[in-house]
Amino acid sequence: IDTGIIPDLVKLVQTSSELKIQAEASWCLANFCSGTEEQTLKVVCKAGIPCFLAALKSSGDEVVENAFWGIANLAGTSTQIRDMLLKIQPDLIEKIVEILQDTTCLSLKRSGTWVLSNICKEPEPSYDQIESAIPMLCEYLDTEDDSNILENVVWALFSISNTDEGLDEIISYDITSRLVSLLENSPSSFCSPYLRIIGNIVSGSDQQTAQILEEKKLFPCLLKLLDHEESQLRKETLWILSNITAGLPPQFEKIMRNP
Repeated sequence: IDTGIIPDLVKLVQTSSELKIQAEASWCLANFCSGTEEQTLKVVCKAGIPCFLAALKSSGDEVVENAFWGIANLAGTSTQIRDMLLKIQPDLIEKIVEILQDTTCLSLKRSGTWVLSNICKEPEPSYDQIESAIPMLCEYLDTEDDSNILENVVWALFSISNTDEGLDEIISYDITSRLVSLLENSPSSFCSPYLRIIGNIVSGSDQQTAQILEEKKLFPCLLKLLDHEESQLRKETLWILSNITAGLPPQFEKIMRNP
């Protein structure tokens, strides 16, 4: 970075006629953005954001994937840079969703959902900036089976569900059965995002809580996790159970009827 190479790399991404050169240059820039905040800001100050945004339009999957990595790294560096991305490209979420809906490339799906996860994470952008991601995220939750994609999707949905509007919209896609199934069948290292979003659901309205309590496998999953060696998983499980018991009497009785 100290050699002053960033402007040259930006120029190659934006003007080279060879996709391989665009890919290598964008990969270098994405790696720079995975360093310290100071290093990332140097990329930002040298037109790094417009460069990555322009690369999303590339005909080469590798270039687009590297742009995803770069944008994800930028969004993950600080809230300020994340908000700058959304200000420069207000329809960024829509652009990412469009790419993900049109691709069958596994690595592109992984990196694209990671971008969405980083953009949506706390403190969340305003709901109107991220709501367009919900239909695709819920579709991926239902149809994808890759653990990396699913983890990214559920973390993004968890962040969105921290708002009342987001939780209402997510619940409308009838994802509770899938969430419980994933919780039941995932290794413990992947359980946390599923527990978090289930926790948000049972913290919602009585109707939302009642909907997920209809899932017969929910309580066996939760009771099993109470014996888990990882304290954080036990804590998140107890948070869910405490929210259920604080609800309506029939909800409390459902817990008491489970051995």
